[in-house]
Amino acid sequence: MTRETLLKRLIRLRELKLRAEVGELKERAGALEEIERLIEQTRAGADLSMESPAMLAELGALGEIRLKSHRRATDVGKEVALLKQKVWRTRKLADAARDASGELGRRKRHEQERNVEIEAEQFLGWKKPLDRGNQ
Repeated sequence: MTRETLLKRLIRLRELKLRAEVGELKERAGALEEIERLIEQTRAGADLSMESPAMLAELGALGEIRLKSHRRATDVGKEVALLKQKVWRTRKLADAARDASGELGRRKRHEQERNVEIEAEQFLGWKKPLDRGNQ
């Protein structure tokens, strides 16, 4: 396989991995938002239960829900932070592969241009002795 083919495959693999990790990050971030929404709802419910003596019995259950939700939010927040780092690293690797491919393309074009220049110089060098003979 040529270097270009290998780089194209590498770029494709890294882009697929990046998409998968971004999707996972979005999923976990959505879960974190949902947990934070639940915490806010339980806080609002606790505020309402404080106003009514009949609802005070639910205050303990709401407190437990808030504590569990906070723990879960902390865990999911850590996961989201790790996933952000993972996505950043994968994005950098994908960018590096794209840059390497671009550099390889520039080198190839430069080499082709240089070959054309060499051929032109050889042609002109070959043509000069013939021109002298005709004069």
